[in-house]
This record gives sequence, C-alpha cells and structure tokens, in this order.
Amino acid sequence: MAPHPYENSQNHVFNHVAVSVPDIEAATDWYMRHFGFRRIRPTLSADSDDASVNHLQKIYGNKLRSVKVAFLSMGNSVGFELFEFTDPPIRKPDLENWTLEEQYQRGGFFHICLTVPDPIGKCKEVCADGAAQIGETIPGFDDNVGLYFRDPYGNVVELMSGNFEQILANTA
Repeated sequence: MAPHPYENSQNHVFNHVAVSVPDIEAATDWYMRHFGFRRIRPTLSADSDDASVNHLQKIYGNKLRSVKVAFLSMGNSVGFELFEFTDPPIRKPDLENWTLEEQYQRGGFFHICLTVPDPIGKCKEVCADGAAQIGETIPGFDDNVGLYFRDPYGNVVELMSGNFEQILANTA
C-alpha cells in the first residue's frame, strides 16, 4: 500500500483560539468559572496611543482605536484569548433572534470544542448561567457524547466527552 502523500508532514499543534465578546470581564469570569481556564496575564486594555493597538492596527486596520484582550490558558498549552473591541465597539449579538444557520452559513470558523467528562451536566450548568443548548445531544461511540450550546455572548461551543482522535478512531 502506498503511503499517504502527507504522511511525513509535520503535525502542527493548535496554539490558541481568539473569541470576540461584548463584555470582557463577564466573559473572562464565565469561562474561568465554568471551564477552569486560568488567566495567565492581566487583561490588556489599550487605545490608539499604545504600541499594542498600533500593532493590532497592522492586522485589523486603522479604524481600530481601542481594545481589551484577556489571555487565558486552557490547561493543555493551548491559549484562549477574549477580545472586546471597544472603539469601534463590537456589534452585540441579537440573542433574541440568533440562529445557528446564520453562524454556519456565513463561512469560516463557527464553533470551538471542549473536552469535558460530563457534557450533559456541564451543559445544564452553563445553561443555568446564560448559555442555551443548541439542538439535541449526540450519542457517540463507547459511551462518548457530544452536544452544542451558545455561550451568553453568541459564540457556539461544542462539548465532547472524549478527545477528537479517541472518538473518531472508534467510528467506522
């Protein structure tokens, strides 16, 4: 059997994910409280006079005048950044009229996934604190389970009871 053409490619690891939120302190507290993420440095609050915003303007453009960034660790060397764009301000999601279809039909990234031992219990916990479950719980293989919820800030999060390779390795 011929080797897969990418078999000898270097496997690059996920470094961090950045999520935009309308209230950085509330979101930081929410993710730390529910998922045990740790703050690894103080929240950066910068305006257009700061070098950090000047650096970000090289990426996001000169209309960006102020931003707050929280730097959290997910505990597996993967970072979790929360951005609150304050000037111009983030467009707060309309959670009353929010639909999953709008999320996945816009293209690009549409959810993050966290491995937790009890997705159903964790979903009940976060839903009691402003989140909302999306769809039904998905039974998996070998007693694994997955489900989705929308956090209080409009971001889609999937919870799985096993890691990605473990769950997919058990499927035919």
